[in-house]
Amino acid sequence: MNSGNANLGETNRNSDEDDEPSSFPIVGVGASAGGLESLEELFAKVPVNSGIAFVVVQHLSPDFKSVMDELLARRTDIPIQQSEEGLPISPNRIFLIPPKKEAILSDGRFRLRDKDPKETLTLPIDYFFRSLAQEAGPRSIAVVLSGSGSDGSRGIRDVHDAGGLVICESDETAKFDGMPQSARETGLVDLVLKPAEIAGAIEKHITFHGNNLTSNEAKEKPLDEGVELIFGLLNQEYGIDFSHYKSSTVGRRIQRRLLMQQVDSINDYAEQLRENSQELNSLYMDLLIGVTRFFRDPEAFAVLEKKIIPNLLDSIPPEEEIRIWIAACATGEEAYSIAILFHEQLEERNRPINIKIFATDAHKASLEFASAGNYEEDAFKEVSDKRLKRYFHKTQKGYSVDPDLRKMIVFAPHNVLKDAPFTKLDLISCRNLLIYFQNRAQKRALSLFHFGLKANGILMLGPSESPGELADEFQVIDGHWKLYHKRRDIRLPADIRGPLTHTSLTSTKVEETRQPATKKRELMDISLLGAYDWVLAHHMPAAVLIDESRELLHVFGDAEKFMKIRKGRPSKDALDLFTDDLRTALLAAMQSISKDQVPVCYSGMRVESGSAEGLYRVSIEPVENKHASQQQLLIMFEPMSEENADTGRKTGTHMKDFSSERIARERIKTLETELQHTKESLQATVEELETSNEELQAANEELIASNEELQSTNEELHSVNEELYTVNAEYQNKINDLTDMTSDLDSLMESTDVATVFLDENLCIRKFTPQIGPIFKLMSHDMGRCIDSFAHHIDRPGLINEIRKVLETDQPLEEEVQDNQGRWMYLRVLPYRSKRELKGVVLTLIDINTLKRTQDSLAAAVKNREQFLAMLSHELRNPISAVFSASRLLNNRISETEESQKAVSVIQRQAAHMARLLDDLLNISRMTQDKLELRKKKFDLHDPLQEAIDSMLPSIKQQDQELELNITDDPLNLYGDEDRLRQVVVNLLDNAVKYSFRGDVIRMNVRRESDGAVLELKDNGKGISTEMMETIFEPFVQSHRTHDDQDGGMGVGLSLVKFIIDGHDGDIQVKSKGINRGSVFSIRLPLLEQQDLSQIDESSNGGNGKPKPSEGNGTSTSHSHREQSRQQIRSVVVIEDQQDNREMLNALLGMEGFDVSTAENGKTGLQLIRNTDPDAAVIDLGLPELNGNEVARTLRSERGDDLFLIALTGYGQPEDIQRAKEAGFDEYLVKPLDLDRLLALLKKPGN
Repeated sequence: MNSGNANLGETNRNSDEDDEPSSFPIVGVGASAGGLESLEELFAKVPVNSGIAFVVVQHLSPDFKSVMDELLARRTDIPIQQSEEGLPISPNRIFLIPPKKEAILSDGRFRLRDKDPKETLTLPIDYFFRSLAQEAGPRSIAVVLSGSGSDGSRGIRDVHDAGGLVICESDETAKFDGMPQSARETGLVDLVLKPAEIAGAIEKHITFHGNNLTSNEAKEKPLDEGVELIFGLLNQEYGIDFSHYKSSTVGRRIQRRLLMQQVDSINDYAEQLRENSQELNSLYMDLLIGVTRFFRDPEAFAVLEKKIIPNLLDSIPPEEEIRIWIAACATGEEAYSIAILFHEQLEERNRPINIKIFATDAHKASLEFASAGNYEEDAFKEVSDKRLKRYFHKTQKGYSVDPDLRKMIVFAPHNVLKDAPFTKLDLISCRNLLIYFQNRAQKRALSLFHFGLKANGILMLGPSESPGELADEFQVIDGHWKLYHKRRDIRLPADIRGPLTHTSLTSTKVEETRQPATKKRELMDISLLGAYDWVLAHHMPAAVLIDESRELLHVFGDAEKFMKIRKGRPSKDALDLFTDDLRTALLAAMQSISKDQVPVCYSGMRVESGSAEGLYRVSIEPVENKHASQQQLLIMFEPMSEENADTGRKTGTHMKDFSSERIARERIKTLETELQHTKESLQATVEELETSNEELQAANEELIASNEELQSTNEELHSVNEELYTVNAEYQNKINDLTDMTSDLDSLMESTDVATVFLDENLCIRKFTPQIGPIFKLMSHDMGRCIDSFAHHIDRPGLINEIRKVLETDQPLEEEVQDNQGRWMYLRVLPYRSKRELKGVVLTLIDINTLKRTQDSLAAAVKNREQFLAMLSHELRNPISAVFSASRLLNNRISETEESQKAVSVIQRQAAHMARLLDDLLNISRMTQDKLELRKKKFDLHDPLQEAIDSMLPSIKQQDQELELNITDDPLNLYGDEDRLRQVVVNLLDNAVKYSFRGDVIRMNVRRESDGAVLELKDNGKGISTEMMETIFEPFVQSHRTHDDQDGGMGVGLSLVKFIIDGHDGDIQVKSKGINRGSVFSIRLPLLEQQDLSQIDESSNGGNGKPKPSEGNGTSTSHSHREQSRQQIRSVVVIEDQQDNREMLNALLGMEGFDVSTAENGKTGLQLIRNTDPDAAVIDLGLPELNGNEVARTLRSERGDDLFLIALTGYGQPEDIQRAKEAGFDEYLVKPLDLDRLLALLKKPGN
């Protein structure tokens, strides 16, 4: 990657091209995973003629063709173009980087290169952003959208330093927040926006800066009087002088606030800050860039843990306090991280926790937050589970710091630029603060750190920081993570350690321009003062002072003529400044001094170096300097003549004296030894290389095979990755749906009025509604507890066992239960299934107390209604019966005139109509309660058909209508209620007569179809409307009022018909073409097969289908025995409390030749029967003093079965009939009395 950058950077510029930055803004957009949607939203808001060039840089697979141009074209009309080598960049276009390529901008053109397949990590976004900053300067804009990883976070630093704008996508919209978060952590991001808001922010930024500013103008833009005013306001309010911060950083932050406040002028913004303290605080917070987290840069903390802290603890006695200063600690995460590392190692060594950590910052709110020690879960991404459990406690919103760890740290406000430093420190950590300071402020802060540290104390800076001009005072421990230790205790020059004064931005710019960045300041070292004193006391010739590291410390006299600066990269080795001969001699002398600590002198050395050419005596002596941390050496040059070249130096100091020949011999000997050693080493190395070469060839073949496999695997992984991303998006949608469903379910459970609890397979509570809480005494924290550990208010001791039974048998339980207060509830326990597997049960309790009370009230009302109807029936049947009897009597006695016969006919017909209405009323009451009894037996359908036809013929003739019959002769054996089926046919014929016109033909067709009998009744009358067809069989529904309203009914006939047919497992249908177009009623009844007939014969009683007479009263005999024992009836006693009925019945029976006696109550009637001994008795059941059933029981007990008893009553309920038979009555007649039926019973043979 580095070589690639170098190659691209070496592209020659055309001298004719403009070297100034681009004249139009260029926006570099970096996006990766999940970035498509963000790109679409961004470009949908960009106008076509924006005057901006956009370059989209993505992480693209080299093996698949990108269709990004097609996708973006759906959302924007801006022309989209693939970049090519040498293609000029132009505004109002979107440029895409093709796959397998990396791109930069140079001289307004794209420069592309192929990606190196050997590089495992490529950062194309950083790569492009760096070139963008160089090309566009302040007109460069970097946008970081959704993506994983950290690509882009390095390149934005160049854009930032060039005065450009940096924008990143907010976490709210980014599907993958790795790239945006990495960018924000640099502290260089100007705006954090949604993709749809970015286009507007870019337009405002360009409008604010103007389209024609040069780069120099852009740099000088914030240098306004308004900025000085802003600094004054901030210093006055918060005590921090921001004039010592880098002008580019401060200016960019102020411009960001201007954009957000939509203010065009810095002076206007400064005036706004005077009046708006809240905005002043927001600017202050913006300027104090606080980007920190626990164990930020884990590799740096790993070096601290494994190398720095162990060495510190080894050098500090256990009884001595360890002192640490964390400067610019922000919200305290770094302070706690370092405290954890020290605490772990102190505990591991069983040392007392004798440590004091000073954590300081200029922002008091951050210190208060750090002192509280409460952090959200997101802050602990780099903290291991073990440390999280050991040093933090879980809270409702995150974690809090352990009190023991908190006691190790003192949080205090401190300004590193003006406050006094802490002293006697073993470690100072100040990371990512100095990068925001100007040069003078950096030196001030570093001088304070130097003053506060002990000798060999540790200084930890940020990855982009260094000691600068104080580098000579710090020894590098780790150059990558900027760890140093203090070399010595010295007093720094006053211009470095002196206090700072307020500096205007303009003067700072001028001063920074005048000072070269590479200039080194020579420090005044007190150790040199001692060396100067010694040299001046003993020697004055040309001399050079160096230390054992061969670093040049001082030059005396004209010794510079012996030295020469060579071409190429300068070296710190002072011996490199001498000629090769001198260098060899000096090197040998230094080795000798290092070994023997004896000065060395070379006499007669010839020097051939410009003005210094000649013979010299060269002596090297160690300097005695107790203040120096390293041994110092003095090299002296004394000129000699040819005559005394061989004469040694006359001095009182013991010194080794070497001649040039001896030097040469020793040098040759040394070189030969080194050469021999080199030959041996080279031979061994060749042999090792041959062996290694063979191994590497084998390994290379394996790697080639592995590489081919990896390439195929990579293709598969790419495909799988695309699929996983799609699946992940689908799962995310499902998670959102499930979240919504869970919220809806929770809302439903909270709002429903049904008490419900969900239990798992162990009967532990999963969910419950608030309504069931009071019943089982459940609280919100009872989730997961077993239901059998709670008492309940339900009056059902075995409820828990019943719930277990439902779980075991998979059979639901539904019961009406009561609580201990008598309230009714409907209990339902149902199996709970998930994917057809039994996962538990659901218990619900529905409050039905009101419903039960309503049911009881309705039952009482129904009972009262039945009693009322029964009484009404009795009371109405009595007068109707009297009318019937009177009309019969009149019919027998009056003359045969037409008028009198017509009058009697009217009376009989209307009385029959009233009786039929009363029957309908009682029948509909029985139907609604499902009490209409069907007395089934075997019979032939022809019999009830004929009886029904005979009974309706008078009505048909009265209307001059004709009944056309088509009845099959085949037997139609049924098992059912013959009387009820006759009633069905009568009702249908009656409707046909009523709703047909006079003179119409009514057709009845009866046939056999397979195993059923079908009856069709067709008329040409008024028909039925389509709307009425759906409700025709409902009670009280009538299609039309009849043409003769006096014959109308209550609309219960058809509903009764359907009820009876359904009771016979039959079916009834109606068809009509509409009003006045007639109707057709079709009835289908199941027929009995031959085997069914034999089974019914065996189970029936004599074939009549009625139950056997009771044999339990002890006083009655069988019905056949009664018939055999009776003689012909001649005398009859009538017991009736209604005078009219009694008199009419007496007259009618008398006319038929019976000897009739009457009584008005039960007691009188019983005595009358005893006195007259009649053959039969007709007894009303509702008698005063002694009712009819009591009279019958008394007579049966006294006279046995020789008296024929007929019950006569207005009560026609089945239970009334059953009670009468149990009392001993032979027959039962319901009023109005059917006189023909009564006479038939009295004249029946055998009675």
